[in-house]
Amino acid sequence: MELLSPKLDVVFKTLFTSADSADILSDFLASVLDVEVSDIRDIEIQNSEILPEFIDKKYSRLDIVLKLKDKLVNIEMQMKKLSDFTERSLFYWARLYARDLKEGASYRSLNQTISINILDFNMFDCEECHSVFHISEDTRHEILTEKCRFDFLELPKADTDSRQIKRLKRWLDFFNLKTEEEAEMLAQRNDRPISKAVVILKQMSADERMREVARTREKALHDEASYLADAREEGMAQGMAQGMAQGMAQGVAKGVEQGRDETLSALAEKYRSIGMSEAEISRLLTI
Repeated sequence: MELLSPKLDVVFKTLFTSADSADILSDFLASVLDVEVSDIRDIEIQNSEILPEFIDKKYSRLDIVLKLKDKLVNIEMQMKKLSDFTERSLFYWARLYARDLKEGASYRSLNQTISINILDFNMFDCEECHSVFHISEDTRHEILTEKCRFDFLELPKADTDSRQIKRLKRWLDFFNLKTEEEAEMLAQRNDRPISKAVVILKQMSADERMREVARTREKALHDEASYLADAREEGMAQGMAQGMAQGMAQGVAKGVEQGRDETLSALAEKYRSIGMSEAEISRLLTI
């Protein structure tokens, strides 16, 4: 059986938002936030639905938005490296942070908002696979507010990061699964949440409807990547054509200007040869 990739956003979201997945979602969140699993209570998933028309829509985002006591959490799986991913992550964090503020309500009622980004590429020049960002003062490193937090998990660094805490790395190993054999080895670690996640993943992989959903989503992502690549190539071609046209125009203008200067210089020499003064030559050539 071909194993569905946990990195595919539709697989990731279905796995963690299904009715019997609350315990593995709690374990994952506790591993990222470095708290006890018992501290992760009252999880309210606010966008568990995955509609068919949403799966094949270009430029869509299949993330997980949930409320956790007094926290709002957004979890996103990102497979393709984007040049503006930092700005995009900040934008979606800001939109979620301000979402529930009612008219006339105090700003103090705003919840701590956490953006968890699981990346299938290296984003930072560091060894750690887990990077946590807050807003802090430049020299004292004093945290301005605990209400802003960004977590970035870089999956390619899972095997090379010796300083990463063990319980988070096990989830990165899960997301990096490629074959059923690797899944079996991971399930044998006597780790109940990971073993359960493997079981659910294998069940999803054996479900023909889920496989069709995954194929549809993969096609949409490939089409999007192809469209963006074509757009970049077209933009480069247009830029080159415009640059060549501009260069030719500038070259012609420069040639005309150079020819004009040479002509004026020759006339000036001719006028000098017949005894005209520099003032008379200047007056003639500026008419």
